[in-house]
Amino acid sequence: MILHLTLLALKNTLGVFLLVIGISMLVLPGQGLLTILIGLSLLDFPGKYRLERYLVTRPPVFKSLNWLRQRAGNPPFEMPGQPKHHSGPPSDSAAPTISRFLTAFDSKPPNEAAEVHRRRHSSAHD
Repeated sequence: MILHLTLLALKNTLGVFLLVIGISMLVLPGQGLLTILIGLSLLDFPGKYRLERYLVTRPPVFKSLNWLRQRAGNPPFEMPGQPKHHSGPPSDSAAPTISRFLTAFDSKPPNEAAEVHRRRHSSAHD
Protein backbone atom coordinates (compact mmCIF):
# COMPACT_ATOMS: atom_id res chain seq x y z
CA MET A 1 0.00 0.00 0.00
CA ILE A 2 2.82 2.42 0.89
CA LEU A 3 4.65 1.52 -2.32
CA HIS A 4 1.51 2.19 -4.36
CA LEU A 5 1.02 5.60 -2.72
CA THR A 6 4.69 6.45 -3.25
CA LEU A 7 4.52 5.53 -6.94
CA LEU A 8 1.28 7.48 -7.34
CA ALA A 9 2.90 10.54 -5.74
CA LEU A 10 5.95 10.20 -8.01
CA LYS A 11 3.74 9.83 -11.10
CA ASN A 12 1.74 12.95 -10.18
CA THR A 13 4.91 14.90 -9.41
CA LEU A 14 6.35 13.98 -12.81
CA GLY A 15 3.03 14.96 -14.40
CA VAL A 16 3.07 18.39 -12.75
CA PHE A 17 6.71 18.88 -13.73
CA LEU A 18 6.00 18.02 -17.38
CA LEU A 19 2.91 20.24 -17.36
CA VAL A 20 4.92 23.23 -16.10
CA ILE A 21 7.77 22.55 -18.54
CA GLY A 22 5.24 22.19 -21.38
CA ILE A 23 3.59 25.50 -20.54
CA SER A 24 6.99 27.19 -20.51
CA MET A 25 7.78 25.60 -23.90
CA LEU A 26 4.83 27.44 -25.40
CA VAL A 27 7.05 30.55 -25.39
CA LEU A 28 10.42 28.78 -25.39
CA PRO A 29 11.70 26.37 -28.06
CA GLY A 30 10.36 22.83 -27.72
CA GLN A 31 7.31 20.62 -28.09
CA GLY A 32 5.10 22.45 -25.60
CA LEU A 33 1.73 20.94 -26.52
CA LEU A 34 3.07 17.40 -26.62
CA THR A 35 4.76 17.85 -23.23
CA ILE A 36 1.55 19.30 -21.77
CA LEU A 37 -0.46 16.32 -23.04
CA ILE A 38 2.04 13.83 -21.60
CA GLY A 39 1.97 15.68 -18.27
CA LEU A 40 -1.84 15.65 -18.20
CA SER A 41 -1.91 11.94 -18.99
CA LEU A 42 0.26 11.22 -15.95
CA LEU A 43 -1.80 13.31 -13.53
CA ASP A 44 -4.74 11.94 -11.55
CA PHE A 45 -7.47 14.55 -11.11
CA PRO A 46 -11.27 14.67 -11.15
CA GLY A 47 -12.61 15.00 -14.69
CA LYS A 48 -9.47 13.56 -16.32
CA TYR A 49 -11.40 10.97 -18.33
CA ARG A 50 -13.82 13.62 -19.62
CA LEU A 51 -10.94 15.91 -20.63
CA GLU A 52 -9.09 13.06 -22.38
CA ARG A 53 -12.24 12.06 -24.22
CA TYR A 54 -12.83 15.66 -25.29
CA LEU A 55 -9.27 16.03 -26.59
CA VAL A 56 -9.19 12.66 -28.36
CA THR A 57 -12.51 13.25 -30.13
CA ARG A 58 -11.33 16.53 -31.69
CA PRO A 59 -11.09 15.84 -35.46
CA PRO A 60 -7.36 16.65 -35.89
CA VAL A 61 -6.35 14.52 -32.89
CA PHE A 62 -8.71 11.68 -33.87
CA LYS A 63 -7.33 11.72 -37.42
CA SER A 64 -3.75 11.64 -36.11
CA LEU A 65 -4.51 8.68 -33.81
CA ASN A 66 -6.03 6.73 -36.68
CA TRP A 67 -3.03 7.59 -38.88
CA LEU A 68 -0.70 6.18 -36.21
CA ARG A 69 -2.85 3.06 -35.88
CA GLN A 70 -2.82 2.58 -39.66
CA ARG A 71 0.98 2.81 -39.73
CA ALA A 72 1.14 0.17 -36.99
CA GLY A 73 -1.22 -2.10 -38.96
CA ASN A 74 -4.12 -1.74 -36.49
CA PRO A 75 -7.74 -1.01 -37.41
CA PRO A 76 -8.87 2.61 -37.02
CA PHE A 77 -10.83 3.79 -34.00
CA GLU A 78 -14.55 4.38 -34.37
CA MET A 79 -15.90 7.70 -33.16
CA PRO A 80 -18.47 7.13 -30.37
CA GLY A 81 -22.03 7.77 -31.52
CA GLN A 82 -21.35 7.36 -35.24
CA PRO A 83 -22.62 4.46 -37.35
CA LYS A 84 -20.14 1.66 -37.82
CA HIS A 85 -18.66 1.20 -41.29
CA HIS A 86 -17.68 -2.33 -42.20
CA SER A 87 -15.77 -2.75 -45.43
CA GLY A 88 -15.21 -6.48 -45.15
CA PRO A 89 -16.70 -9.61 -43.66
CA PRO A 90 -17.75 -9.47 -40.01
CA SER A 91 -14.92 -10.25 -37.64
CA ASP A 92 -14.85 -11.94 -34.27
CA SER A 93 -13.73 -8.81 -32.45
CA ALA A 94 -15.41 -5.44 -32.53
CA ALA A 95 -13.51 -2.45 -33.85
CA PRO A 96 -11.77 -0.49 -31.11
CA THR A 97 -13.51 2.57 -29.75
CA ILE A 98 -12.05 5.63 -28.10
CA SER A 99 -13.78 4.71 -24.83
CA ARG A 100 -12.00 1.34 -24.71
CA PHE A 101 -8.73 3.07 -25.60
CA LEU A 102 -9.06 5.61 -22.78
CA THR A 103 -10.28 3.03 -20.25
CA ALA A 104 -7.17 0.94 -20.85
CA PHE A 105 -5.02 3.75 -19.45
CA ASP A 106 -7.12 4.60 -16.42
CA SER A 107 -5.39 3.82 -13.15
CA LYS A 108 -7.21 1.41 -10.86
CA PRO A 109 -7.95 2.17 -7.23
CA PRO A 110 -5.48 0.45 -4.85
CA ASN A 111 -8.01 -2.11 -3.56
CA GLU A 112 -9.02 -3.12 -7.10
CA ALA A 113 -5.38 -3.39 -8.19
CA ALA A 114 -4.66 -5.58 -5.15
CA GLU A 115 -7.62 -7.81 -6.02
CA VAL A 116 -6.37 -8.23 -9.60
CA HIS A 117 -2.89 -9.05 -8.25
CA ARG A 118 -4.34 -11.67 -5.86
CA ARG A 119 -6.41 -13.30 -8.63
CA ARG A 120 -3.41 -13.52 -10.97
CA HIS A 121 -1.16 -15.10 -8.38
CA SER A 122 -3.77 -17.50 -7.03
CA SER A 123 -4.60 -18.82 -10.52
CA ALA A 124 -0.88 -19.13 -11.39
CA HIS A 125 -0.22 -21.40 -8.40
CA ASP A 126 -3.28 -23.66 -8.89
